Amino acid sequence: MPAALLVVDIDRFKSINDIYGHDAGDVVLCGIAHRIERWEGPMCTVARLGGEEFGLLTIGMEGIILGRFAESIRRGIAACDHSETVGERPVTASVGVAEVRPACDFQQLYRLADEALYDAKRGGRNKVIVQRHYDMPARASAREVARSN
Repeated sequence: MPAALLVVDIDRFKSINDIYGHDAGDVVLCGIAHRIERWEGPMCTVARLGGEEFGLLTIGMEGIILGRFAESIRRGIAACDHSETVGERPVTASVGVAEVRPACDFQQLYRLADEALYDAKRGGRNKVIVQRHYDMPARASAREVARSN
């Protein structure tokens, strides 16, 4: 079965802490965490990876459905109302997705999703980038995978 990891990172989160304070940043994080928790289920496990980064590990979801799932998360975060905390400032997130088959170890999957996340950030933020890696060696490095695509 295909596996995928979505790495969700709140865009320009440091500036929220810098401008509004860490208490406001915590309120924003909690609101987004509650929104992301809605997607957890038997085929999706949600975790906070650290700072303003969340991970969603899915099993059995692929292709267009996976892309739509990631986009619904991005849109859901953008739709969160944080006006009481940060006024009219929009709060958005970038999402990097690594879809693999066969399944690989978590560190490898995380590296691939993190690369996709950085592509989303470099591409203007508030977007989803999905990278698909099929028939890859079980222990290939992210760099080896990138060269093979």
